[in-house]
Amino acid sequence: MGVLSEDLKDRIRAYLPKYPRKQAATLPALHLVHDEMRTVSDEALVEIAELLDLAPAEVKDTMTFYAFFKAEGEKLGRTRLWVCRGLACMLRGAYELIEHCEAKLGVQCGQTTPDGKISLEFAECIGACDGAPACLRNDAHVMNMTPEKADTLMEELKALAYRLGVGDRIHWPGLLTGPAKWGALKGAEAFILPSHQDSFGVAVGEALGCGTPALITDKVNIWREVKASGAGLVETDSVAGVGRMLSAYLTLGDTQQNAMRAASRACFAEYFDMQLTAAKTLEIFRELGKTGA
Repeated sequence: MGVLSEDLKDRIRAYLPKYPRKQAATLPALHLVHDEMRTVSDEALVEIAELLDLAPAEVKDTMTFYAFFKAEGEKLGRTRLWVCRGLACMLRGAYELIEHCEAKLGVQCGQTTPDGKISLEFAECIGACDGAPACLRNDAHVMNMTPEKADTLMEELKALAYRLGVGDRIHWPGLLTGPAKWGALKGAEAFILPSHQDSFGVAVGEALGCGTPALITDKVNIWREVKASGAGLVETDSVAGVGRMLSAYLTLGDTQQNAMRAASRACFAEYFDMQLTAAKTLEIFRELGKTGA
């Protein structure tokens, strides 16, 4: 008997029609297994490979490229606690906070508490510089963190992990760069940014360039272009607005989602492609030169 349940296998199979080849579903399959089992064991690698017509070594190559997956002999806690050590957080005591959390939990960053409740990790930036030093509790920001707040948070985490039962359904990879970032953007169904900030247009543009629809609020500074192009969904910057946006996306059929992906790439080409932008800028200068302005 395999380690993957039939339900989990069915959820992996549901991804296959979304890609031109089975092998393209490797990363989504790894995420599903990792979120469900909090690890990807060697047996799970073999079963994923069988579903995708790959060799187990090929699946393992993909998994080990991304540092956030836990492999054979490792297991993620029910809740993942990230402590940011980016520049703003570092200047406001991030390293002291990490040391405090390590002492309180009795583990080092990258380890999980013996009871399996909390995995402690550090991140290079979590986009919360205005609340430095900051942490992430799975995907929720905790701002202006102090050792005292950290103690309270960790107690809350232990309770929430069992009371809500949702900690094992969320995966937070931390800062992604280079091929890891582009692979994540290209493999995602959608880029979701329920942000209260206006300075994330670059990240949204990168997603659009990968043909990934953007689900954003009207606080993100390029929301008009996204909306006009049909390259995603835009809602008001509120809990209710984000809820409506996610619900609306989940009701879309495959044809509508595919059309949105095509519109995303077209939106990038029209508004954000650097070569086209440079050409338009040169044309403006040429026209100014003709008029003597």
